[in-house]
Amino acid sequence: MQQRLQRLFSHTATLPWVIFLWSAAEILERVEFIAHKMHLIAGAIMMPIGLVASVALSMVALILIVVWPEIKTRSWVLKLPKSPHEKLEEKVDDTKSALVKSLQEINKIRDLFGGQIQQLGQDRTKAIEERAKIGSQISKLEYDLKVITKAIDDLGQGFVGTMLFLDDITILIMEADQSLEALRQMARLCPGSGAALRPFSRPWWACDASEEPPLVIQWAAFQKNHIEHCKFFAGLFQIPESDVIYAGLREYLTWNSQDGTDYCASQLLSQKNTLFILRQNRAVQVSAMLRQAAAKSVV
Repeated sequence: MQQRLQRLFSHTATLPWVIFLWSAAEILERVEFIAHKMHLIAGAIMMPIGLVASVALSMVALILIVVWPEIKTRSWVLKLPKSPHEKLEEKVDDTKSALVKSLQEINKIRDLFGGQIQQLGQDRTKAIEERAKIGSQISKLEYDLKVITKAIDDLGQGFVGTMLFLDDITILIMEADQSLEALRQMARLCPGSGAALRPFSRPWWACDASEEPPLVIQWAAFQKNHIEHCKFFAGLFQIPESDVIYAGLREYLTWNSQDGTDYCASQLLSQKNTLFILRQNRAVQVSAMLRQAAAKSVV
């Protein structure tokens, strides 16, 4: 309603207002001086019918000025060019629509990234929980080894101690095999990771889940624990660490080697073979002891 009133008093309505006021003044005051000086058209307008018609036409023109923008946009018969003001308003409306659409797209992108960040946070939490679970398992294994140590102290260095030796070294062989398979799986599933290119170039177990994939961190932690178990095993059964840890693998204990994945895999395989040979030698010793005991029993 306010816009229509503004159109009623705009510069476009000047002529209808002049005609209307002038005709109304003529009807009220009958100014004969102006009537005699007007052209034939003015004389016709001065007639009663002309005055009434002027007033009517002025009113129609004013009404059209007020409602013309709506009629022009809705009517398919009257197709007139848009005024500069209308074109400007149309551009402003188009710009507003484009901005609203852009804001909607930005909100969608923000929601998408928000969901991804939340997922990353959940993955990080899961990785931390997995690492804590591995730590708990390691603690349990250390406790079990302490229990075994006490059992060995109680039972002495006899047949039972030998069986514990074979059982523990079998576990170490399984760990070495699992570490080798995990390294190959890491190189296959995480080809772009630094650990996949140079596995022992950095202590990956100390990395955060956002820096490296969980598979890399788990493998490095598992490999580190395997070395510690080998050292503990050597101290427990009082044998040199060089008999338990392969020489090439001992060079990686500083975690700053630049060797590639294939060469590191060969070193882990040699570690497994070293443990296997150690178990085989002890089994041969047990077999010899049993034969000696059997021979003594026969004698």
